[in-house]
Amino acid sequence: MEAADRFEKDGFVVLERVFDPAFIDALRAEYVRQFPNIARDATAYVVGDRRLQVAVQLTGPFLSPDLYANPTVLALTKAALGDDILIDNFSLVSALPGAAAQHAHADHPDLFPEHIFSRAVIRPYALNVAIPLIDLTPKTGTTKLFTGSQNRYWSDELFALPYTARGGCYLADYRLRHSEQKTAARPSGRSSI
Repeated sequence: MEAADRFEKDGFVVLERVFDPAFIDALRAEYVRQFPNIARDATAYVVGDRRLQVAVQLTGPFLSPDLYANPTVLALTKAALGDDILIDNFSLVSALPGAAAQHAHADHPDLFPEHIFSRAVIRPYALNVAIPLIDLTPKTGTTKLFTGSQNRYWSDELFALPYTARGGCYLADYRLRHSEQKTAARPSGRSSI
């Protein structure tokens, strides 16, 4: 099954090895430079138990077209949304060690909740592109993506755990329900753009 078909059916697609791991390491180094102690950063927005979101300064590798115009990611984004796209938000979420599991949620409420078929017939209007800055493993945790939940009816028993090495990423329909797994009590935590 092609990536675009998987995205349409499941509401997300995992892409392996679309970024050079050395480039991801440079992004992580720049993140650490900008936020040397994220747990105490006054600009961090709390998005869950021991989960923080920050707006990174677009400097160094964060300004590279290798990040925001990656050909593979851009092609799939255009396949899902059309040619007229806009990067609306560029932020980084960090799950600190020991963060509790999150509840299942979508990042935005339905646009047309009064229409029973709105989720099934309306194309995606936005995507989340998650680019992990560390390897996502069972030890570090990952985001639990509820397969097909971009449609109105879904089951919390159908989910995927997108474990991927540095250099991979996943694209998710903005309507897709997801939750963060509990993170291990270890020093590195987890960070994704």
